[in-house]
Amino acid sequence: VKLKLVEDDSDINEFRVELEKEYCDESDLCSLGSLLIAMDDYKRAERYFRMLLEYLPTDHPNTYRIYSCLGKIAHNKGDHQTSLNYHEKALEYLKKPGIYNTQENIGQVYTDSASSYHRLGKLDLAMRYLTMASDIQTSPKLLSQTYNQIALVYRDKCDNRLALEYF
Repeated sequence: VKLKLVEDDSDINEFRVELEKEYCDESDLCSLGSLLIAMDDYKRAERYFRMLLEYLPTDHPNTYRIYSCLGKIAHNKGDHQTSLNYHEKALEYLKKPGIYNTQENIGQVYTDSASSYHRLGKLDLAMRYLTMASDIQTSPKLLSQTYNQIALVYRDKCDNRLALEYF
């Protein structure tokens, strides 16, 4: 049996470029954990983020992201209350005086929290968080995610007219 590696497979090269953009261009402490989440390896991702919390100083710039990622892991595992607790810790960190933050970061945490409220059936709370997120986000990518979630909440509230406006 002879195997031949083909360099000109455009689909594979395109996929490789996308992976490099998403996980390699801005490498930081959270990149490995984010990759593990993307691979649905929640056990190792959670262990990695807990290790970071244990060994990093409490004022480390990535602390909010670590809490946010732990919230995403809990959300993906179906533990939405734990997810909300982690997102609340991320927000508390971002709102501390002297901590560098951006409105985009706060908006993303609001959107992630709204997703958990939505899964818990608390549609009004989900909408409140999504509204707060859309009020402060400026990134087209983040806004599109927020608007999509708004549409899903309206759909679940049986308001198809408003749902269509946001899809």
